[in-house]
Amino acid sequence: MAARTLTEGLEGQVARDPGAVAFVLESLENPPLEVRRGPLREGALRMARGLVSLGLRRGGRVLLMLPTSVEFVELFFGTLDAGGTPVPAYPPVNARQLADLGRSLEKFGRTSGTELAVLPGFLRDGLPVLEGVRVTTPEEIREAGKKPVALPPPPGPDDLALVQFSSGSTGDPKGICLSHANILSNILAFADRLQQSSSDVCVTWLPLYHDMGLIGTLLAPILRGVPLALLSPLDFLRRPVSWIRLLSKYRATIGVAPQFAYSLCARKVDPGELSDLDLSCVRVLLNGAEPIHPEGIDAFEEKLAPLGLRRGVVTPCYGLGEATLAVTMRAPGSGAPSIDVPVAEGTTMRVASVGPPVLGTEVRIRDERGNWLPEDRIGEICVRGPSVCVGYLRGDRIEPATDAEGWLPTGDLGLLHGGELYVTGRKKDLVIVGGRNLYPQEIEAEAGKIAGVRPGRIVAFGIAEPRRDTEALVVVAEAVDDRRGEEIVGELRRSLLAKFGVAPYDVLLVGKGEVPRTTSGKLRRSEARAMYLGGNFSHVLYRLRSAP
Repeated sequence: MAARTLTEGLEGQVARDPGAVAFVLESLENPPLEVRRGPLREGALRMARGLVSLGLRRGGRVLLMLPTSVEFVELFFGTLDAGGTPVPAYPPVNARQLADLGRSLEKFGRTSGTELAVLPGFLRDGLPVLEGVRVTTPEEIREAGKKPVALPPPPGPDDLALVQFSSGSTGDPKGICLSHANILSNILAFADRLQQSSSDVCVTWLPLYHDMGLIGTLLAPILRGVPLALLSPLDFLRRPVSWIRLLSKYRATIGVAPQFAYSLCARKVDPGELSDLDLSCVRVLLNGAEPIHPEGIDAFEEKLAPLGLRRGVVTPCYGLGEATLAVTMRAPGSGAPSIDVPVAEGTTMRVASVGPPVLGTEVRIRDERGNWLPEDRIGEICVRGPSVCVGYLRGDRIEPATDAEGWLPTGDLGLLHGGELYVTGRKKDLVIVGGRNLYPQEIEAEAGKIAGVRPGRIVAFGIAEPRRDTEALVVVAEAVDDRRGEEIVGELRRSLLAKFGVAPYDVLLVGKGEVPRTTSGKLRRSEARAMYLGGNFSHVLYRLRSAP
């Protein structure tokens, strides 16, 4: 019988072969650590007893603010065994984030109803007493788990298995409630489209507090018995080549990464220094960024072709937390066909297909009045299926995320062409200048070509135009060379005017780290807009605003 819950899924894999390796934890500093199925299950049950001993109630939520580690995986499953719901969250990595940790925990506690937060010891020790949230460590929970405490009845398919927070790229993060049935249906659809089998091997560095990393590259391999190698995202960012080396070392067939990672590897990895590696084993590298630029895919595949990487291996897909993870995906090895879509009068952009809907999922496009649109018409992407979330968490209440017919409005814009989805941008991110729709992603990509600014650290948004009833375009960019401000801004304005027929109303060159981004690297455009309107960019190197 197929597993009905995540815990049943893990138990099934243990029953098949308790000595098989569930995953390998890789590190730049330490030797690889193999974690086998039987000990992983025992560790999760011990964590479950510890959580119950510390007072976790059935239905209680546990904030997991931990790095990629064995403890994270044990506590995720252990929370489910204890009758609770895991709430993974971004662990702080620098002093500035540490200073905000207390406020972040209290905010998460209010938003998610979390009663218990699990942090590494070095973070917990410096915290003040927090209101409404008990803070503990994996070591304390493991120690408490020595007591012979009775565990509650196992969860059912409709019980919550996860509260995951959206990236917050368009506002405050929202608590997305997913049931066991939601997650298992998406894992099945994910595996179906990937044509996944026992001969596959997955290598990932994705953070475990995000849907792509947690569900796509941790839970899916473990619950389907696919060998898995985990690398910390910090290790990948320090040495992008480490991911490429592990793909070769483990003869990986599957990898997953957002668009920026492929661009980073194309820039940083030198195939001439890696002649001992062989990537001919790789059959699919999922690319989950949106919209996806075909040029970035081509550059990555061309750069690593000398190592045996085949063309068409990078496979675009589309998903969002409200749909658990995957919504659409190209078939492995089918490449990334692209089409030109209009972005302004007389201007088009090249957009890659992210494939047809996965098993059990429906996708339709509707206009602002709620009317369904035919193929080749841009509108809001709407999704329906068994993977769509239970709803949004609002304190102790769960509010529906779908309409009466089960359709989820994603807030993303796109079109269907030949039965496949093409994502063009986000509804809330559109900049409307004189009745013309401008996509900030394309503005940012064009501005990123200018020497002297940091690619990926440029944000474009609209504000109310002070002279006419329309919006004005604002661009904020992190500068590499603060001595060339006038030259950089002049070139940027000329480039945007030539490409889109619109010059920015205001351009700010700011210092490194000023442009706000989510923990996964997405631009937080709404936050940048609020910072701009409030005059809260602290390190403005150069500014040029159009005369009124």
